Amino acid sequence: MAGKLGKFVRAHRLQLHLSQAAIAKLVGIGQRQFSNIEISVHCRFTPERIKALAQALQCSFSKLKTLAPKNQEKAPATALGKFILEQRKRLGLSRQELAEKLQVRDKYIRWLEMGGSKSRKIIYKTAQRLAEALKLEPTAFSNFVVSPNTKETKSGLGKLVRARRLELCISQRQLAKKIGKTCQTVSYIEHGALPLNSNGPMLTKLAEALELDLAALEALKPKRQAKKFNAKPNTLAAFFVNRRMALGLTRVEVKRRTGLSINAVFKVERGIYRPSQETIAKICTALDCKLPPLYLR
Repeated sequence: MAGKLGKFVRAHRLQLHLSQAAIAKLVGIGQRQFSNIEISVHCRFTPERIKALAQALQCSFSKLKTLAPKNQEKAPATALGKFILEQRKRLGLSRQELAEKLQVRDKYIRWLEMGGSKSRKIIYKTAQRLAEALKLEPTAFSNFVVSPNTKETKSGLGKLVRARRLELCISQRQLAKKIGKTCQTVSYIEHGALPLNSNGPMLTKLAEALELDLAALEALKPKRQAKKFNAKPNTLAAFFVNRRMALGLTRVEVKRRTGLSINAVFKVERGIYRPSQETIAKICTALDCKLPPLYLR
């Protein structure tokens, strides 16, 4: 049975001597949908729809708006949807206005707010665009961002880097750009495959990019583990290796301090050949030590 709106629409249509199909075309909807309006089957009435209907029927917009049933909006099914809806209303934005800011269709905004998946997540780019449109910091969406790298890591440093990156709502690619490295390097750091136990500049860049205290990263930096040394004890090679490890230096650092090649440093430590007095002097200076009399031959 037709309600007040249905009777009103039907009466005006008949006065204009137009068919349902003709009016539906003017309004921009299907004939069946228009028929539902006349028989008062529930339909959604947006301001745009009411305006188009009023123009097609040549009647008052305010009268139609008064007769149109109120749209019963269900509550968002997800925490993300609820959050977006609250922030949109805080700014007094309609779905259409938010959609225009994001340059998407309003159906997408409705999907974000009213989607049925309780575990709904969004990608970094969407979170950043939403934050900008809703005048929020990107971190406001940190709990709703999906991370493609869900593999668990046992690295304390990697866990801190990943947790802070997610909190700041930035992707591995964006972090890589900030520190001047590749996305793969960031992935290695987060999975503990790149320990950074001797890379001070990298830690400094990470601290700046992630807005972290450098000391917090330094504290989680893995300790260098010395490789087993198979040279004979009480040899010049063993003395140099033990001294280097006591200072916490790598062969690369010894190479830089002495000006020797990495191959030369390696061969000296392995006892493959006895270095010249000049080379011994360079290594002793680099290691800040004096050669015991035992090795002065």
